[in-house]
Amino acid sequence: MSAIEQDPVCLVRGSINIDEFFDVPQIVRPGQTISATSTSKRLGGKGANQAKAAASAGAVVLMDGAVGRGTEGKEVIDELCGPLRGVPDVGVDTQSGGEGRILENRIRVWQEGSTGKAMIQRAQDGENSIIILAGANFSEPSTPYTPLVPANTTHLLLANEIPFQSTLDYLSAAASAPSKVTSIYNPSPMPSADQLRAFPWHQVDWLIVNEGELGDIAGSVFDSSSVEPDIRTAVDSLTKASAHDKVDEKAAIKVAQSLHSLVPRLAESQSGRTINIICTLGAKGVLYVRSSTTSAPITKRLASAKLLRPIKDTTGAGDCFTGYLAAGLMRLQQEGKSADDEEAFEGVVKRCLTACSICVENEGAQDSYGTIAQVEARLAANPIEAI
Repeated sequence: MSAIEQDPVCLVRGSINIDEFFDVPQIVRPGQTISATSTSKRLGGKGANQAKAAASAGAVVLMDGAVGRGTEGKEVIDELCGPLRGVPDVGVDTQSGGEGRILENRIRVWQEGSTGKAMIQRAQDGENSIIILAGANFSEPSTPYTPLVPANTTHLLLANEIPFQSTLDYLSAAASAPSKVTSIYNPSPMPSADQLRAFPWHQVDWLIVNEGELGDIAGSVFDSSSVEPDIRTAVDSLTKASAHDKVDEKAAIKVAQSLHSLVPRLAESQSGRTINIICTLGAKGVLYVRSSTTSAPITKRLASAKLLRPIKDTTGAGDCFTGYLAAGLMRLQQEGKSADDEEAFEGVVKRCLTACSICVENEGAQDSYGTIAQVEARLAANPIEAI
């Protein structure tokens, strides 16, 4: 396959927030009042975070979202679509890297209210707790876009801080587009059990989840009357481990493999269509189950990237991984490759893990996303091995 002439374009349909951080000794418990040691504001939202991460990785991104009226909304657009800064003090010039950028053509200004907000408690150990105010993110354009997915789109990236019906509409539009659009879905926040059971999984090419989300999805879509007992046990184990901030990687592998094989049966009219699953495992790295045109499905685990400094903040790390994954898939397409090239795809995931290591060593979400040059330099000096 030869490299394509036109640059891939990723449409990110998602949220744009202003993150308000409260630094606290520990995450507040029910009924407890604590004092914050400091506060700050930064640009956030899962859609904006993932768009910024993908652009930092060299991708061309079309952001499809909304901000509130007035000066605040304008400042958000200017910052989101402005020059990529990278992360200082990681040994590589912050201005060096690819030609990634975020296009603002589809960022609407909602005249009836404010930009979305997120209140984030950030504990001393780096953990966080988040409360979301939807604001403009749940507004709809006065005139629907036609087509919903632009003709030059090659990749679609979706998360769930927008109306759920919008997620479904964009997935459907991508699936019926004249040219192939690779759909990447990060179901966070998690839909309801009923929504998960009715979800068009056959329209998703790549499902990006953490271990808790994987357990929630499997627990909802698996038919308890027909699922094998060991799979049900694995789902229960995964859910319990996540509830106690632990990771059961063996259960995660079993559940991911079962969910991968289940998708074709969930969509009988789309026989042969499969879903690729990537499950992040925190400090234990990542596992993926992906389809192959030449062999049985590929299952692999990779260790997490080496940390060079203590963890400061985990906010936006999952979005960093997802954005870098989207950009990596786009890069494969640009180079005339595909995820079927295991060595090339493994390289994509390793860059995602390395980007996350830089992210958690720094404060904030988008401010902690390294450029592709910074990520590749660190990965070259600190290789990641398969497990």
